[in-house]
Amino acid sequence: MIFKNSDLVIFQSPFQAKLFKKYNNDIFVDGTFYIAPKFSQQVFITRTYVKELNSFYTTSYAILRNKKQKTYKMLFNKLKQNSNNNIITEPKNVHCDFEKGISKAVKKIFPNINIKYCIWHYKNLLEIKKNELCRNEVNDDEKIFNYYKGISNLPFINPEYIMDIFSLIKTKSIEKILVNF
Repeated sequence: MIFKNSDLVIFQSPFQAKLFKKYNNDIFVDGTFYIAPKFSQQVFITRTYVKELNSFYTTSYAILRNKKQKTYKMLFNKLKQNSNNNIITEPKNVHCDFEKGISKAVKKIFPNINIKYCIWHYKNLLEIKKNELCRNEVNDDEKIFNYYKGISNLPFINPEYIMDIFSLIKTKSIEKILVNF
């Protein structure tokens, strides 16, 4: 254990701190609620990729009582302090879900970091929103379903073609609405 207060407990071995420091091009973070102790909200895990071994390694575990930005900020600050021993540790990229508290906290502790959002979380959020707003309309109409799938896959398209493909999807969707009207 490297840190403990009323909102946060952080576990990181010396080996994990070394991994966090040495392999910090890409840091992967996520919280899980299924294994969280009853007194907390989540277990938050940081991982890194070790290219030489072609494997991911966990660099810390933390127990968080809340999902507040200040708690995440404290977490990342303590991890940075523990790993650097007065040597600047600046990860290049952090991969996370769309939780604003995480993104903002990471940016405050590592100002030059790039935030890369997880595609699984992106598609999951789209699916939830679709189900809230228009589940039957999308699922019952094959064309609309295909347009929905097209839009949900825009992140995988070469950036040069995104506007063209989006315009095509939009045009086809409008045509469908006009035909039904």
